[in-house]
Amino acid sequence: MRVAVLGGGTAGFMAAAHLTKHFPMLDLYHIHDSRIPTIGVGEGTTPPFVRWVHEITGLTFEELQSRCSITHKDGIRFEDWGRTNPTFAHYFSLPEGGAYHLSASGLVHLLRDYVVASTIDARVTDVFSDGHRVRVTLEDEQQFTFDFVFDARGFPDPGQVACRVIHGIPTNGALVVRTRLRSSLTATRAVARPFGWIFVIPLTTDTAYGYIFDGMQTSRDEVERDLREVLEADHAEPSATFRHLRFPNFIRRRFFDGALFAIGNAASFIEPLEATAIGITLEELRIASFWLLEEILQVSKTGESEKCLAIVNDHLFELIEEAALFVSWHYAKGSSYDTPFWRQACARFEIFRRETAALVTGSAFEAFVAGAANWPSELALVDNRQAFARIPIEQGSNASCGSFRQDSFAKVGHGIGYFELPTERAKPRGTVSVPG
Repeated sequence: MRVAVLGGGTAGFMAAAHLTKHFPMLDLYHIHDSRIPTIGVGEGTTPPFVRWVHEITGLTFEELQSRCSITHKDGIRFEDWGRTNPTFAHYFSLPEGGAYHLSASGLVHLLRDYVVASTIDARVTDVFSDGHRVRVTLEDEQQFTFDFVFDARGFPDPGQVACRVIHGIPTNGALVVRTRLRSSLTATRAVARPFGWIFVIPLTTDTAYGYIFDGMQTSRDEVERDLREVLEADHAEPSATFRHLRFPNFIRRRFFDGALFAIGNAASFIEPLEATAIGITLEELRIASFWLLEEILQVSKTGESEKCLAIVNDHLFELIEEAALFVSWHYAKGSSYDTPFWRQACARFEIFRRETAALVTGSAFEAFVAGAANWPSELALVDNRQAFARIPIEQGSNASCGSFRQDSFAKVGHGIGYFELPTERAKPRGTVSVPG
């Protein structure tokens, strides 16, 4: 089989390395334009990535650390979210294990060494698929035909691809910067601020900060001033210029047609609050691997079944929409800031929830929220890591909604105060008490 991977970012190199490792019999091509720089920000992952990267590379943690600045990640520490707890934590449970923080550009450079393919450095100008073969046209008008193609070229043209816009997530941009700060923290920080929230990702060489906000509400200058205040308070000196990134929150309506499979940012994007991007890419690669194996072995002619294609597309759409609903839920109780951003964020979650109420996505989400209310509130305590890590996981809790398990729902739900009555702590910043 002639198989191609299009794209030179994280998802593209993950796909090429995955195919090299598990399908060495393929005639593999990797087509990407080296003139397009990688975003290169610090990035958080989830436990499945840890297993995947060690399987692909065979490297130890120390070897990975020297190559892409990896640090251990126990979970996410939320600061000033909701109006019940000043801080709360969404830590991984013991059965899940831990994850990593990493440099995205470092990961790309690392994975280059684990790709065996015919590499073509060029811009792709057109991709046409009939569901059986894919024709790829390059900028010099060269054309190649493949049996199977992974499209990891980044955000698609919304005018050419049917997508669902995720209005329930209230952000569309980020201001990111690397700093000279060295931190021993083993959790990602998610810090609520007046115009959005800031991720803080500790690496071995530096610390990455990213202010996630709504560019329709707030100017870059306002965001930069607020980010600089946080950097000053953290004694984190910028080591590079601030970069402004824009992103859509969306889900592709159709990921796969039998020959062309969209993955990574070409398939969907959810703001990075719960580090969903790499985990979703791994699920896309898992499903594609089963399909490729079936094509190679020709056991049941699965590739000719429209029903099977529908199952694949429905599964991925529902998985990502459930993840988006889980992320949107974080905004349900606002934050310690009573600002237009947070008021709109609360309203957007309620609208999103109503939109999905009658769908499979909504039913699964509601069931997980209801179940989470019965778990102990101690799960979300930042200073109780070891104690709640020992809480036994209930039977059947391997089930997930948007790849998040029941205990994750409990940690976030109790953390934001979704299951508790308001307390005096609930008085948000930015409000004024009026006598009488």
